[in-house]
Formats: sequence, C-alpha cells, structure tokens
Amino acid sequence: MKTLPNLLFAFVLASFTALVSTSANAMGDKQWAGFYGGFTSAFLGASSPKDNLEGSLKKQVGGSAGLIFGWNYVSDQFLFGVEGDAQTASMRLRHKNLGITNDVQITSTSSVRARAGMIFGEDRDYLAYVTGGVAFTGVETDVYGMRDDKTVPGFAIGGGLEMWLFGNDWITTTFEYLYTDVPGKSYKSGHLYSKAQELGDYDKMSSYRFKTGIHQIRGAWNLHF
Repeated sequence: MKTLPNLLFAFVLASFTALVSTSANAMGDKQWAGFYGGFTSAFLGASSPKDNLEGSLKKQVGGSAGLIFGWNYVSDQFLFGVEGDAQTASMRLRHKNLGITNDVQITSTSSVRARAGMIFGEDRDYLAYVTGGVAFTGVETDVYGMRDDKTVPGFAIGGGLEMWLFGNDWITTTFEYLYTDVPGKSYKSGHLYSKAQELGDYDKMSSYRFKTGIHQIRGAWNLHF
C-alpha cells in the first residue's frame, strides 16, 4: 500500500494553507474565511467496476477515514476555496474465474479540489457548495497469485452542505457526496500457463486491467482558525 504519497500530500497542503490563513482572514467574512482542518470519514461504493477477464467483479462496499484541510475566501454571500483530503480506505472487489478468486482492493483515497458555494441562513450558518478537482486512489490487486499496487490519478466531483455546530464560530460539520473516477490501468498477473491455455488467451493472464468509479458519502468535522 502506497501511503507515503498521501502523507506527503497532506503535509504540503497543511503547510500551504497555514501560510495563507492569516491574510485570508482579512479578506472576507471572519466566520467562514481562512484556514480550516479536521477529520473526515466516508462510506464507499463501487460504480460499474470492469476488468479484462471473463465474468464480472462482485461489488462490495467499504469505508475510509482520514484528514481534511482547506482555505476559504468570502465575498458577500459567495465562498471560493481549495480543499484537500488524505484517507486510508478499505473496499474489496472479488472476481472468481477458472476456480480462482482474484482480489482488487481500494486502499487509499485523496484529492485536491476547488470549492464554490453560497452562504445562507439568518445568521449565515449554512454553506451549499459544489466541488471538483484531481483525485488519487490507491489500488492493490492479487491476480492469479501475483500482487501489484498503484496510485491511480483521476478526477473527483461532487457537492455538499456545511453548517456551524452548537451556535459557535469555530466548528462546522459537512455532509458531502463525491464521485471519484479510477481510470483503467494495467496490473501484474500471475503467468500460469495451464490456466492461460484454458482461457485461450495468454495476454489476459500477463496483463490485468481494471477500472471503476467510487461513490463516496462523506462526513467531516472541521476546526476553523
């Protein structure tokens, strides 16, 4: 599992947002503008997973948890910002072919996205927004006895609702839907010649291709500074 890129990503993003937070607080509404960070978790579901073997992948659900960072700029009721997250994930898809069970696991998710939304409510307590940007998904495969893992770049798009908790001005909670694309990539596969003969195509045994989409229903708890 390639966790180091996600940890480096989280560190760089946190450093950047800390540097700009002071000036951001002077640019707009004190309640929403500036730097924030917190904890996020999500329910994961696969969307139309496909590979190059006969049969189909068995869809399974999973979950993720990790850190989230961001920075907001506010002009009147409009908010613009950048947000990033790095999460450890657990979601497995299984494909049984020729009597052998092959596994694909989603091991991590992260993204860097723009956000744009509108603040509303009598006390400016709510934010409705859309978001989109680049995503990175950790994928591990175990196909005919050979394992491989990659960090796959793609895109993420979604939207959500953020609100202040308990009437305070420093904690918010977010409810969000995010779709992450995991494009097709080639992974190593076990070179089992006898099984290749049964399949009738050796190329399918030597290079395994997999792609999917991931539906994320996410919650986050943020501290604003």
